[in-house]
Amino acid sequence: MFTKIETYNLRKFKGKKNKKIIEKIEKLEYVENCLIEEGETGYILKVNYAFENENFIEKKLMKYSKNILSIINKFESKAEFDIQKEVEVYRRVVYLKGLDCAHCAARIESIAKKQFDHQQIVVDFASTRFIIETTDEELANDIVAEVTNVAHRVDPRIIVQDATTNKKEYKEEEKEKVDIPFIVLTILGFLFFIAAIVIEWDTFSSHVFNHEMASGEWFFEAYGIEGTICFLLGYSLLSYKVLGKFFRNLFTGHLLDENLLMTLASIGAIINSFYSEAIMIMILFQVGEIIQEKVVNRSRKSISNLLKLDVKKTRIKVKGELVEVDVESVLPGDIISINKGEMIPLDGRLLSEHASLDTKNITGESLHRQKKHKEKVFAGSINMSDTIEIQVTKVYSDSMITKILDSVQNATSIKSKSEKFITKFSKIYTPVVVGIALLVAFIGCAYFVFVDYKPVEALNWIYRGTIFLVISCPCALVISIPLSYFRGLGTASARGILVKGSNYLESLSNAKKIVFDKTGTITTGEFSVTEIKPTKTDVTEKDLLKYIAYTEYYATHPVGIALVDLYGRQNIFSEIISDFHDIQSRGCTAVVNGNKFYVGSYKLMEENGIEVEQIEANGLAIYVARGKEYLGYIVVGDRIKDNAKKVVQKLRKHGIDNISIFTGDSKNIGEYVGNELGVDKVYCNLLPDQKVEKLQELKQETNKNEKIVFVGDGLNDAPVIASADIGIALGASASDATISISDVAVVDNNLDKVDEVIYIAKQTKRKVIQNIVFCLVVKIIIMGLNLIDGFPLPVPLAIFGDVGVSLIAIANSMLGMRKFAKEKKKAKKESKKHEE
Repeated sequence: MFTKIETYNLRKFKGKKNKKIIEKIEKLEYVENCLIEEGETGYILKVNYAFENENFIEKKLMKYSKNILSIINKFESKAEFDIQKEVEVYRRVVYLKGLDCAHCAARIESIAKKQFDHQQIVVDFASTRFIIETTDEELANDIVAEVTNVAHRVDPRIIVQDATTNKKEYKEEEKEKVDIPFIVLTILGFLFFIAAIVIEWDTFSSHVFNHEMASGEWFFEAYGIEGTICFLLGYSLLSYKVLGKFFRNLFTGHLLDENLLMTLASIGAIINSFYSEAIMIMILFQVGEIIQEKVVNRSRKSISNLLKLDVKKTRIKVKGELVEVDVESVLPGDIISINKGEMIPLDGRLLSEHASLDTKNITGESLHRQKKHKEKVFAGSINMSDTIEIQVTKVYSDSMITKILDSVQNATSIKSKSEKFITKFSKIYTPVVVGIALLVAFIGCAYFVFVDYKPVEALNWIYRGTIFLVISCPCALVISIPLSYFRGLGTASARGILVKGSNYLESLSNAKKIVFDKTGTITTGEFSVTEIKPTKTDVTEKDLLKYIAYTEYYATHPVGIALVDLYGRQNIFSEIISDFHDIQSRGCTAVVNGNKFYVGSYKLMEENGIEVEQIEANGLAIYVARGKEYLGYIVVGDRIKDNAKKVVQKLRKHGIDNISIFTGDSKNIGEYVGNELGVDKVYCNLLPDQKVEKLQELKQETNKNEKIVFVGDGLNDAPVIASADIGIALGASASDATISISDVAVVDNNLDKVDEVIYIAKQTKRKVIQNIVFCLVVKIIIMGLNLIDGFPLPVPLAIFGDVGVSLIAIANSMLGMRKFAKEKKKAKKESKKHEE
């Protein structure tokens, strides 16, 4: 059977009868399934065909496309479509070494989007990465040179490095070279500045200490020629970097940045003979920029520390000998050896009798985990016991540590609404404030020239206009908001929670409803028999368990596996089992030694005409029948996780108004679990497709601004996780399909992580709001003070309105989460006590 997914671009399509259209299309022969989703330019229809062979599909595809169009036209007569051509999309990532300006990052992204043929372009200031998806193969192959041309138009100092050639080279950053010319010119600038102060001490001291200088004096009126020349030389030497960027931008057409604002402000001060203020503007601005760069680099290193978890080599056992190989060449089934203190490079199962593992790299928990023979172990864990052997279960690209690294690297490229808004806001905001500053200067000048007849005083308003520009610079918002999300994503990764984008972190902060799957999520998924009840005198408890084990031998459901293991898989002769059928959410049937057995729910018995008495129990009742003869039942219990009730209580404290449980179990079992935990609602007897339908109903009852979160772990949960606003997969027991389709993946089965990721999301959103309010309020207040006639706004206060506000906002973004900071202190104390 040959399968093919065909994509159709729908035009003049309103999307109001999607469900009916899908039902009709899926009834067509050779159509497996289909879906309609809304894209950026309109609706898209995807149809999964299953034909006999590849040649057959080419002959029949056109005919079926016409049939599909006729179905669509029955519901939307004006709709049209075309088959989307298959084109290869190339994804390339390069690093922009030396990118130290959020405004520069935005400009590089803007230029690249205009210049390159692309599906997506993101310049991630937080991680200094340039990410592009394009169908242009030539561009993809020559990406370093092309991006270099764009980056150098903004800042020639940026070095573009290919991420593939530097892949996994997570070395310590090289020590930055000392900028000798900058140091020498700065010292000379200070010497000229001091010389000017000495030469013009009387005038300078009167101006600074006694405020006797009249504002608005022309060139050379305040200071003598020698003093003025020394001041100007000092200014030029101390501000050559800013002036250099300003003039370079002047010729490249990208003027609206902080270099323009500082240059205009200092020139305004010089026109008014405020030479010391002009120099102070440049000094304070550059000092602030240096501090800001250090803070940003420190935040980047806090994330890059996670990337050092990567291991390139490992020792594999070949014919009894250990051979060192690349981790990427190791295959499932290979046996690797890990010495004490070494990191496990691939996921696997422990072959040694026991091991003590430090798992804080992947779970964020300081306590060592004790593992037994054949238990799962994850890449990224550190072996704290003697040398152990592990049988690899996944290739390197699918291992847990690789997922963590990919999450850390890629999550920041998927931006939140707040980040997108600030980017758009700064593009509008900067030209507007430049216009307001020009208006302030023009109105002030016009008033004193034409109304009050004080032309010299008019110069003071030019100075006020330029100071207005300094205060209004949007850098604080442009840098601090992405860093807040960067920090949130990094904190989550360090706690073993993989959030796949800033947008999901933002959505989690708006979560009001959470739905949990029951088995394996709220409960342990470890089943035990609590009651065995034969109904025939010739059938013993042991016989009943035996019949169940033989019938369930090929089952993949956790309950079936647990019951077979309880009886003893090694005690079963599989040769006598045939005609096995797994009946979804009902149970299973099999022919054992010539007799047909039915094992499963009351519904399975009812559907096959077997008369049984329905049992009510605080567990799962499994009925057993041989042919039409009812033999008895057993009750299987699944223990509620110890921390489940506390997690429910914590989530309510974080503003989750409604907590529900979805389960395929009976009402009796579901309500028992729900009452124990104190949840709002339990939905029972749900099949996987019914869970999706029920979630859609909950969505319709929920405000658009509020989000619904679904938490699950099994393969059956993949559809409902995909349909939730935010899907969270508990990773230790989750299937690969569930993890890959989820928006958030938890490395282990710890239910506390759900509460933690909600806490991180809400803390991150809180910091974003704090930064926006703080930055705008402080800037507006200082701008208002600057417009008060007769109030000489101190230059340091104006600089604080720009650089100071940026530093405070960045520091606030990077502050550690209090909850985890306390945990770290507690863990350190415990480890010290343990050492003593």
